[in-house]
Amino acid sequence: MTQAVQSGAPIARTAEQAAARRKFSARLLRRPRARVGLAMVSLVVLLAIFAPILAPNDPIRQFRDGLSDVGTPLAPNERYMMGTDHLGRDMWSRVLYGAQISLTISLLANLTAALIGTSVGMIAGYFGGWIDYVVMR
Repeated sequence: MTQAVQSGAPIARTAEQAAARRKFSARLLRRPRARVGLAMVSLVVLLAIFAPILAPNDPIRQFRDGLSDVGTPLAPNERYMMGTDHLGRDMWSRVLYGAQISLTISLLANLTAALIGTSVGMIAGYFGGWIDYVVMR
């Protein structure tokens, strides 16, 4: 095991860390592609959050007027912004509510991966030796 080294300097780098974060954020936002990506992700997140307000119809409900007389889906029109599917359901509402489900799944997957990774890293760091060698390879 390694020994902890005591230094005379206190661990108070919060001002330095805050300055480094601001510098990183400023550099990142100067890049046009980063701004476009941030705008797109923000738009999807906002649409998913406000889906119950923005969705004009229930995403599961089938509408009789969502199909033509011969039973084919309708093209986009003033009532159905993205048209309807083969069952007469509003596609725009389904996309908005689908974004909610996708974001929830991605958030849960990231939290699970962070929990597992942190646990394995802590175990490897605590025991060290061959466990650390195997886990970190």
